[in-house]
Amino acid sequence: MAFSQSQSKLDSLRKNSPLKSTYIKISPLAIVELEPTLQIGIEYSLLPRIRLQHEIGYMTTFNPGYPLIKLNPKIFLNGVKIRTTIKFPLKLKSLETKLRYRYFGIDFMYKYLQVHEYDVETARLGGAYMQTMDFHSVKNVGAIHIIFGANNRVSRKKDRIVDWYFGVGLRYKKVESDAPADLDYGDYLMFYDEYNGYILMSVMTGIKFGFGV
Repeated sequence: MAFSQSQSKLDSLRKNSPLKSTYIKISPLAIVELEPTLQIGIEYSLLPRIRLQHEIGYMTTFNPGYPLIKLNPKIFLNGVKIRTTIKFPLKLKSLETKLRYRYFGIDFMYKYLQVHEYDVETARLGGAYMQTMDFHSVKNVGAIHIIFGANNRVSRKKDRIVDWYFGVGLRYKKVESDAPADLDYGDYLMFYDEYNGYILMSVMTGIKFGFGV
């Protein structure tokens, strides 16, 4: 009888297993990043042991934390972020695997961002005089990360999951700006990329919610 009940549970979960289902994914924390992104994605099975996740996001100025850090309010962000993740589930043949599976993967990201800053108080010629200026810059960022995470089912009936992950990798950033070479941004270093043109170590982490389709 116990064996029959366990097999029945496995059969009922197999249809909507997170190893097989297709999910629409949202990233709520992306809205409160330094460069806020309204992001949506899709995850699906490519092969029995390989899943793909594609995401696209519109980058905009909105961030409820900006007033807390006293960021220049006259700033506008406009851009797009795309990423693809190849996931390799660490699948085990057990009832628990039908509710949660861990994975490792490779995450590729590209970001194009335009930054417009207005009425920024800056120092010129090493502080010889102050000047209020407007700036426009374009940022291209590429990154690759090795990640580890888990898809956890939170609702069997409605096929809802929570996907948490973290990873390490490399990031390259190229910034082009119309700001003069002798400029000192003062308090507004946030969008002035000091490490322009370098490949640097990078760490990523996050959480996504998935809705079965």
